[in-house]
Order: sequence, then C-alpha cells, then structure tokens
Amino acid sequence: MKLICTFSFLLVLFTGIVGYSQTNQWAWVTGDSTANALAIHGQLSISSPSNKPAGKFGAHYWRDKMGNIWLFGGKESTAVYPYANYRSDLWKFNISTNNWTWVKGDSAIRVQGVYGVKGVASITNKPGARVSGNYWTDTAGKFWMFGGLIPETSSLLSIVNELWEYDTSTDMWTWVSGNRPGFYSQLGVYGTRGVPSPANYPGARSNSSSCVDKAGNLWLYGGNGITTGVGSGYLSDLWMFNTSTREWTWIAGDTLTNLQPLYAAKGTPCSNCYPGSRQYSTIAIDSNYLWLFAGEVHPRSTGYGRKNDIWKYDLSNDQWTWLKGDTSMDAFGNYGSLKQSSITNNPGSRAAAESWADSYGNLWIFGGLGFTATSGGTLGDMWKFNTISSEWTWMSGDSIILNYGIFQSKGLSPNNKAGGRGVGCSFVDQNGFFWMGGGQGFASTNYGRLNDFWYYIPEYSVMPVHLVKFVGCLNNMHAQLSWIANNELQFSHFEIERSTNSREFTKVGSVNSKGGSGKHEYRYDDDVNGEWAIVNGQNSLFTTNHSLFYRLKMIDNNGKYAYSNIIEIKFPSKNGFTVYPNPATTSVQLQFGKIISGTVSLIITDAIGKTVFTKTTDVKASNLIISTKNFLAGIYCIKVIGDNDTFTQQLVVSK
Repeated sequence: MKLICTFSFLLVLFTGIVGYSQTNQWAWVTGDSTANALAIHGQLSISSPSNKPAGKFGAHYWRDKMGNIWLFGGKESTAVYPYANYRSDLWKFNISTNNWTWVKGDSAIRVQGVYGVKGVASITNKPGARVSGNYWTDTAGKFWMFGGLIPETSSLLSIVNELWEYDTSTDMWTWVSGNRPGFYSQLGVYGTRGVPSPANYPGARSNSSSCVDKAGNLWLYGGNGITTGVGSGYLSDLWMFNTSTREWTWIAGDTLTNLQPLYAAKGTPCSNCYPGSRQYSTIAIDSNYLWLFAGEVHPRSTGYGRKNDIWKYDLSNDQWTWLKGDTSMDAFGNYGSLKQSSITNNPGSRAAAESWADSYGNLWIFGGLGFTATSGGTLGDMWKFNTISSEWTWMSGDSIILNYGIFQSKGLSPNNKAGGRGVGCSFVDQNGFFWMGGGQGFASTNYGRLNDFWYYIPEYSVMPVHLVKFVGCLNNMHAQLSWIANNELQFSHFEIERSTNSREFTKVGSVNSKGGSGKHEYRYDDDVNGEWAIVNGQNSLFTTNHSLFYRLKMIDNNGKYAYSNIIEIKFPSKNGFTVYPNPATTSVQLQFGKIISGTVSLIITDAIGKTVFTKTTDVKASNLIISTKNFLAGIYCIKVIGDNDTFTQQLVVSK
C-alpha cells in the first residue's frame, strides 16, 4: 500500500514458466468442482491423496513459512446435517505433494473447546468448533485466531472474544486472551484509547474485518457483537493486538453500536466523519493509512444495507477520509470498460468480498455478496483500486450474478475461472500471486459451500526486469529515489517519471541499465526545492495536495516497456511536518515544511498525557530522527516548539 518513504518487494520466482500471456489467469490447485462436498478425514496425521476437507465458509486459514495452506473449523454440510454444521478440525495442504492431512481437532461436529490455563500452551488444549472469526500469521510463523460464532449446545450459538495461538513446531494451542463462553462476561474492556494494557480486550464479535501490519500485529475493525453494554449490534471500533507484548490497544471508533456512516466532502480529511458500524468489510494497512472498503451497515429501512464506499484512516492524525463510492446502501456498480481505469468506475455494493493488497500499492477485491450493474446476488468480478489516484478498474470476471466456475484443468489455463463467492479466504504468496479458497458460492454446476483453492496471476507479476525494491524518500526538499533490480539481460534503461496528481506523468530523468543477471542498486535525486519555495504561489509545482508521485518506465532493448508501481512522497505543509514511518517500530523521522532554526523543544506524550520523551537542541535542519525503541506500543502526540512555531502530529508505535 501507499507509503511516504515507500518500498515494494516483488519476487517473481516462476518467470521461466509464467509469461505475459498468462497474466490475469486463474490456476485451479485443489478441491472439488462441485459445491457441498463432504469431508474425507482419513487417518489423523496421515497424508493421503483421497483426503479432503468439506466445502465450508467462514473457516480460518493460514500459510506457513513453506507456503503450505492450513485451515480450521468453519460452517459446512455433513452427511447427517445437510444444511449446515460447525467443525473444529485442523487441516494442512502440502503444496509439494498436493495432498491434504487432517492434523488435529475433531472429525465430529459442534465439539466444545478445551481451554487449559490462559497463556499456557498444552498438547491437550483445543479451540471448539467455530465460524466467522479473524485469523492471521505473525512474523514468527505462528497462527492466531480471534472471535467468531461457536455452538454452545445443539441449538444455541454464541459470539466470543477468545484469542488463540497455534505453534506448528510444537503442535500446541494456547488460549491467550478473552473469556470462555458461559463462564465469564463477553463484554469488552476498552481501557484508555491509545494505551495498550494486558487487561484490555475487544468484546465478543463475528464477521469483523482484520489485516496485519509489517510487524505481524493484528488490526481489527467492527463486526457484529457487543462492546461494553447489554445487547449486540454492528460495531465501529478499531483495535490493534501486539503479538510481541500480547496486549490489545483500542485505537479508534466508538463503544456505541449500529452507528451510521457520517460523510464529509469526498476526498477531504475530517475529524468528525467515519465509516460507522459495519460487518464483512475489507481492510488493509500500510505505513500511513488503514484502508476500508464496503461491508454491511445496519439497515435503516428495507434492503441489506451493503455499501461500496472506500475510506482511509490517517494514522498520524486520527482522521478518516471518504474517497469513493456512494452514500446510499445497495448501490449498483459502474463497470466501465474492462481493464480501463476511470474516475467514474465503481464496484457495486457488497459484503464479504475476498481481497488482496499487492506490492504496487493497489487494493484488489473479488466477488462478495452484493450488486452488479443491474441486479443483486453472489458476485464473481475482480476489481483493482489504485490508492494513489483513487480510481477503480474492472480487471476480470463477470458483471452478472450467475458466476459458475470453469474447472477445465488443474494448474493454469486461459479457460479456467474461479466461481463467484463470498466469505472465503484470500492471501498473497511470495510470487505476488493471489490465492483464494472456500466460501459460499458457485462451483461448476451448483451453488453452495466450496472447498476449491485457486491462485490468480495479476498483470504486474511479469515485467521486463525483476524489480526487487523501489523506494522514495524526502530529504531536504530532494525526492531521493532508489531501487534494486536484477536479471537485466536484454534490458536498456529506466526512465523516471513524476506527477502531481498520480495520473499524468512527465519524464524527469533517465538511468541506464547495468546489465547482466546480477542484482544492481540504482539512485536518482529529483531536486524540487525551487518549486517548494513557492508552494503557495501561483506557479507552484504542487496544486491540490502536498505530494509528488513517481514511477519507473522500464524499457527493454527491443523497445518493449512496463511501468513500476507508483510511489507517493508526501511533503509537509508550509507550517507543519510529516511523520514517517507511521506506525513506527524502532525510529521515526520528522520532515518539516521549512528549515527549523534556533532552539527547538521536542515533547512526546502518550495517550493519557504523560510525557515520555523530551529534547531541547539548537538545530538548523528540515528533518529530525527520533528513536522509538523504548516506547511501548500505543498512540502518542508529538509536539515540536520552535522560536516562532509550534507543530503537533499523532504517532502510532507498533512493536
């Protein structure tokens, strides 16, 4: 996603196999071509080509360091209960053998959990059957699972706020946080906003949205559940769980339920606007913003209450910005032309879509339960949102609601097509390919619960040169660009292009290729100091914002070319400063809109107003670097006091 001093990694390992003609194609990897398949568990811990999990939705999915797929629980059909039931079985799919293994848990349905002692791993611990919780893998490769719906009896379902951890190396579960159903209150403990605490935890919920930051921490938004009071409803609270300290932090949002979205002018940051309470949304996070798309709000009248709006939350100043989409519910889409971006394009309203954040700063979605241009149902369309230009592109799939899959052959095929679905799983692998599996949707001939897995090759995966990293930083009013590339055989040169609006680009420089198959580093400095000096003047390079956008045009010897991702370099306003990175882990850089001279006082306070850092110095510089190694995770206020100016910004520290 978009960064101030941004980087993106793209490792294309299958270039000898994957060519330009194979981009925007689906590969069928495993699973059945019919819906509502029953599970074949086989023997516990024994891999077999005949083993397979059932068709299910709302299951929990992970990828381990070897790229293998793991899944737990979910709602599925069984031979005894053909309509629905709940599992607690843990499965592993080996990508080398293409075989499934029933690893742990129960083949029976509606099994209760064994909790043990909170915080203590045990071979006898196990989560009970559940559906529609949150799941993620941390940087150490451990699996995490939060919340969802569990069956307490044969007829009773309860929402929970349990947090579990699974270690594949020890084969043990740990009940980490939250409360056992039927024994304790499922209400949340919010504490002080921005302040982490071992006593904090969200209230019980299901269908909430989650994503993971670069430190492996969970970010959680909304869902359907409870906060601090009696009764349940749609939620609007934003949380972060730190996997190192094992503490929750309430970041933003309200403890009230069923709040409707509050809109301001489109594209304008607002301290009083917000997406409101919703479930089944899509969220992603980068070093500056948390992004939120669509989902289901609490309906005020007839209809489902599904949305197609997209928002960004600025981590530095606690402000939401409504970027695109409709203020109404259940809006139809505007597809435009296939693979052609446009400011007027919009996906139809939807909930429970699959999603990916690519290394080029784009947000992708597939399907969900919602609306095409003319009708409502289960969707099978693929869209790309450019977070720089705020434009949608309809990339592939159907603009109708009957989206049956085409299972021509295992592996890549131009005729393969994943069926439309919602409430499945999605992740990006080490090649930049998009994986998707399970959910409720269309198989080849019928509709129901799915157990198929696919990957999709987006068009950025194949380029004339392997771009490993592209970085842009601001340093004393110079835009410093650097990148790393390899496999530059038959490659000519890079052209550097600049834009003020992320759409119209102008060439500002050129760098020749170093050639060969090895890895090479490059750098280009764009001096914008002269334009910056008249930023508020009529001839300013900056127009409606204080950002510049850059991309690389990568040109082969034969004249063929491709573009890199677009990166944004955000310049501070004339009377302010930017904070990068945000969230920060070990250090943060403050970049000022003008040279700070004389005596400068720097004061950093935590969320309850306690001063955690002070510094007074005589400087003459446009940036300052501060170590945050000793800061606890949470929200801080940075105040810089100069001889004639005082500036403030918010900082999020994530460990």
